[in-house]
Amino acid sequence: DLDGTLIDSIHGIAGSLNVALGEVGRPPVELDAVKVMIGEGGRKTVALGLAATGGSDGIDIEAVFQSWTRTYIEVEVAKTEPYPGVIATLNLLAAQGFKLGLCTNKTRHVVMPILDAAGLGRFFGNAIVTPEDTPYPKPDGRHILATIDVVGGDPERAVYIGDSEIDHAAAFDAKIPMILVSYGYPRGPLDGMKADARIDTFAELPAAL
Repeated sequence: DLDGTLIDSIHGIAGSLNVALGEVGRPPVELDAVKVMIGEGGRKTVALGLAATGGSDGIDIEAVFQSWTRTYIEVEVAKTEPYPGVIATLNLLAAQGFKLGLCTNKTRHVVMPILDAAGLGRFFGNAIVTPEDTPYPKPDGRHILATIDVVGGDPERAVYIGDSEIDHAAAFDAKIPMILVSYGYPRGPLDGMKADARIDTFAELPAAL
């Protein structure tokens, strides 16, 4: 997973969302409220932001989404950084022969600049599966299975790493073991997600694997 697992993106998402909402006369949404709006892609985040500030009647949701996307890419992407330990851990896993794939509900034209800015693109190559690449985005497990297929992996020897209920549901649906990171953007208590392992920092991932 990308947001809340590899990158700390909540401030950029919230800032861009509030710019887009302001353009249609809506008040800003608090950061904690935005945390429960992410995980199912930018359009869903925008729709939830509109719902929280008065609804979407008479609003062109696609236009608001495009505004959010534009602001995110032009302003926030450059500020996006991986969580501590992510680069070093991915380097270690790659050196050990792990096949790494990225399974995200973020749209591709937003994902690629983020990966470049955060120095993460080299770890995944073409093994980046976004909603444009599958008709079954998370929480459908086929999104994860498609990622495993692209990376040339074996579902019987695969593990999914994520931070939210969306990730948990997708891994369960794909029948893939899941490692849950505790520092991301879940919508509720972590106790409700029965992951196969839980880590508090990304540097703990190799031991969990």
